[in-house]
Amino acid sequence: MKHRITSASGAHRSFPGQRLAQPRRLLALSALAMALQSAMPQALAAPEAAGHAYSIQAGSLGQALTRFAAQAQITVQFSPDLTQGLNSNGLRGHYSVEEGLAALLRGTGLQAVFRGDGVYGLVRNPDAALALDDTLVVGQTLGSMTEGTGSYTTGAASIGGKSPQALKDIPQSVSIITRQRMEDQGITNLAEALDQTTGITLVGGNDANTKVLSRGFALTNIQVDGGTPGFREQTYDTLADTTAYDHIEVLRGSDGLFGGTGEPSGVINLVRKRALSEAQTQVNLSAGSWDNYRSEVDVTGPLAFDGALRGRFAASQENKRYFYDGADSDKHVLFGVLEADLTPATLVSVGGTYEWRDMDGYWEGGLPRYTTGDPLGLSRSDKLSADWSSNNYKRSEGFLKVEHSFDEDWKINSSFTRSRYDTEQDMGAVSGPINPDTLEGATFQRIVRNYSIDQDLFDANLQGAFAAFGRRHEVLMGVDYSDIQRSYADHSEWTSRQAVDVFSTDIGSLPKPASPALYYEYPDWNIRKSGAYGTLRLALADPLKLIVGARYSDYANTIHALVPSFGTNSKDGGHDSGIVTPFGGLVYALTPQWSVYTSYAEIYKPQPEILDRDFKPLKAITGDTYEMGVKGELFGGRLNLSSALYYTRQENNAIQLFYESTPTNACCYVAGGKMVSKGFDTEISGELAPGWQLTAGYTFNINEQRKTGDDTAVGKPISTQTPKHLFKFFTTYQLPGELNRWKLGTGATLQSSNYVSGEVQRRLEDGSLSPSTNSFEYTQAGYALWNALVEYRIDEHWTTALNGNNLFDKKYYQTVASSDQGNWYGAPRNFMVTLRGKF
Repeated sequence: MKHRITSASGAHRSFPGQRLAQPRRLLALSALAMALQSAMPQALAAPEAAGHAYSIQAGSLGQALTRFAAQAQITVQFSPDLTQGLNSNGLRGHYSVEEGLAALLRGTGLQAVFRGDGVYGLVRNPDAALALDDTLVVGQTLGSMTEGTGSYTTGAASIGGKSPQALKDIPQSVSIITRQRMEDQGITNLAEALDQTTGITLVGGNDANTKVLSRGFALTNIQVDGGTPGFREQTYDTLADTTAYDHIEVLRGSDGLFGGTGEPSGVINLVRKRALSEAQTQVNLSAGSWDNYRSEVDVTGPLAFDGALRGRFAASQENKRYFYDGADSDKHVLFGVLEADLTPATLVSVGGTYEWRDMDGYWEGGLPRYTTGDPLGLSRSDKLSADWSSNNYKRSEGFLKVEHSFDEDWKINSSFTRSRYDTEQDMGAVSGPINPDTLEGATFQRIVRNYSIDQDLFDANLQGAFAAFGRRHEVLMGVDYSDIQRSYADHSEWTSRQAVDVFSTDIGSLPKPASPALYYEYPDWNIRKSGAYGTLRLALADPLKLIVGARYSDYANTIHALVPSFGTNSKDGGHDSGIVTPFGGLVYALTPQWSVYTSYAEIYKPQPEILDRDFKPLKAITGDTYEMGVKGELFGGRLNLSSALYYTRQENNAIQLFYESTPTNACCYVAGGKMVSKGFDTEISGELAPGWQLTAGYTFNINEQRKTGDDTAVGKPISTQTPKHLFKFFTTYQLPGELNRWKLGTGATLQSSNYVSGEVQRRLEDGSLSPSTNSFEYTQAGYALWNALVEYRIDEHWTTALNGNNLFDKKYYQTVASSDQGNWYGAPRNFMVTLRGKF
């Protein structure tokens, strides 16, 4: 007997069936469209959109196919014994019919055969991971959203360009942390996600003050949904929670074309969750070591107009303590989005995020060391901050996006985001190198800081494809703008510092001193950037594509600095216009699955936040990045591989002048540094075989200073905290047959040694820097951290999981820093139990 599923009617988006607009109409749309009208081909009536939004929950395969057929308006024919006892991970996101069927059937041993007239049939596939037949439904099995795919990779990424592209077509190194990966490892914030990302090193240890390093350089560019990057001050701006995000994309290398500044470290792209066309509710509850409790609810579905209006709301609450005593955190996140199909070709999205957090017993400085650089040998549970210390912040964001498709080749996108971040920090903590003989040198001090940043970010672009010289080419042109306004105040003084013995004094119980006076303030600390960009992807031959692009940028900054104790009241700023940063790349397809590439990008990064002795911003950092590599996309896009060699040269880096004997200034920098970073990246991510997911990445990096203010530092690393060798992996396997309710996983981070060396200058009572210095040096040996997962599917709705981290309880420093402060132990062995429900 045949089992026939006949589709039901349903609303879906399609392109308008009309010829492309004439130039006169394009002129009315935008200046960008006018610039490209000559390249637009006259098109025949366009077919329906290749993608449709699906929301099919995990469960029995037969039920999943029934829902898919109804939403896709197709017929699926199969014998009931083919699907008996088989389950599907469900389907979330935008897919074509072929992509959706392939994703639903992945790992089942079945394949879909097209029989014509909207009818598909299921047959057994003796080698489901490898077999490709002329009658199979083939193509990219993953879309640009990762929710519900069960995959550790994505079918397309928008980082490094404004439109989704297959990873093998992006001529730079890109890593993805998917929603499935986040769930499998219990990742709940961006810091945890980056800690698992190939080539990324984190500096810090309190999950609030975190510096991100890539290829030896600080990574500060963060964009959302491929829009204009915002600015992140790494000392004060806490990395976001992941409640609102579907997945995270990380590009290593310069992205000056779309990133606005060509930082050699790269750029991070956070991809928000989408409102789904079918009702879905998710509930996550977790409890872990050190009273770590988290709850999360996520509701989405159609709201009106036969699904043309959809919504999504997610909320999370996290309350936890830390492995060091006397500190706790209470965090709340709200996220909401509405999506409306105004026409079959126009999508409008509006939404926002609100996050607030209270941290008590806040510890920012980390551990000091002996004056020699040797560790103090304190317990991992020791905290050198007062229990009254606090860090409270609020983060809000609102966004509006409009997408319009003229036909299946041409579309225009625009987005506007307004965000604000406020933090108030009242800290009592210990710092200072400690004499190993007398145990003296550490002092306790109160510091009060206030920081806020408001950002307006806008981006609009037109992208499409056209035919010329018998080949199909792609073009993109756009404009962006950012207005960033910051303020900062530091209240601290050094006359009332209290000498303490870190081995015998109960730091947590120390009383709160009187509020310190204002030390310095930046009431206005602003940046404005605007620019235009364009890229052209030319098909020079069937296997060869040339990517050329350029960006035009204008920068302006203002800064108002107040230092009452030195009598400083300085207002300054600058304007840098007409900056052009080019980009070029070649991609050669060896086969449909493998490609080789090379790329070149220029670096131009203003330094408005780094000042010279006259409180004027330093001139911009410049340089070049070269990269060449190979990429592969196997099993219909379910497995991605990449390897790359890179070389970066950077000039005008800030060199700190440790001591300036001037009465009005005790700081500052000069733009005289020259740095080089070179190395090798390799990564594999996705499905190796049915039920087996893996991400593994290795990075080899050599970074060094070629020119610096200290001749003894020439030839030494830019960042000694960046290990030369770094390997990360995590893998899971869904057991087959009668054990398919169980999923097992394991992973590790292995890195070579890193070290710190330098000199410490302490503040004098008037706030100036002492001319005397204390030299230090410390090396930490390489180490390995192992993690594991055990997951059990209770039924089609509920799953429970146990995560273990640092299983062998390795005692190590997550961050090594100076003898003054900044050294952080890594977390001891810990566990987390999670219960997840999907309905």
